[in-house]
Amino acid sequence: MFDGVTLPEARGRGAQSALLTARVRVASAEGCRWIVAETGVEGPGEHNPSLHNMVRVGFEPLYERATWLWRA
Repeated sequence: MFDGVTLPEARGRGAQSALLTARVRVASAEGCRWIVAETGVEGPGEHNPSLHNMVRVGFEPLYERATWLWRA
């Protein structure tokens, strides 16, 4: 489910939702019982279209994962 991008001028037409749906169908047909995806959480006043696309096709948020950055 990793990495999908739509050109800015083509956004808002359902391409990502269609790709996510197709990927889920293929994975299910191949016998996958679990399908995992990740995206960033929404902060106050933010909107994450990827998160909304995933929820729209049936994914459920399970937890928020901390992202760590190591600095020397």
